Amino acid sequence: AKHFIYAESQYFASRAIAEAISARLAEPDPPEIVIVHPVTADGWVESTVMDPARARLVRAIREIDRDSRFHLYSPWSGETPIYVHAKLLIVDDEILRIGSSNFNNRSMRLDSECDVFIDCSRPANDHCREQIRTLRHSLLAEHCGIPIEEVGPLIDQAGSMAGMIAALGGGKGRTLRPFHPGEPTALEAEPADRQIFAP
Repeated sequence: AKHFIYAESQYFASRAIAEAISARLAEPDPPEIVIVHPVTADGWVESTVMDPARARLVRAIREIDRDSRFHLYSPWSGETPIYVHAKLLIVDDEILRIGSSNFNNRSMRLDSECDVFIDCSRPANDHCREQIRTLRHSLLAEHCGIPIEEVGPLIDQAGSMAGMIAALGGGKGRTLRPFHPGEPTALEAEPADRQIFAP
């Protein structure tokens, strides 16, 4: 990524992905990274495993993120959080990935996953940039409760996706709220640190 990464994922608990993000953020002129994901994992086992792991990884990333380029959001409708089940990645409106793999260790190491890529650097795909940009804008519009045609000008005005989201301020309808995980207790952190349940 040169400019930005927009992603939606059911989980954010992969150490390998967190390390790759951290490495990129430590470089000069890092891209903006916006990840949309649920407030908590669905189910007792998933939340017990994924939520503390996410808290640890996010804290480590934020220690490296000196330019405040890494942003986690959760979608809300009024006071009701919306559960994110999507697995989508957009890089610089040049690469689109949609599939079944999450940002967790199980998807990265164990499960059979099926993802589809469109890479605009390939000659047959060089016409897809505008469609990828439109998809990203439509997702931001849906999450922020605004018309799609407002997204581009608002990003330009704010200078970034995160700037646009902050400027909208989170009204009473659909919004993206910044996500700040709490610090896990020692008991919660033990399985996450040992990766007992996440191969």
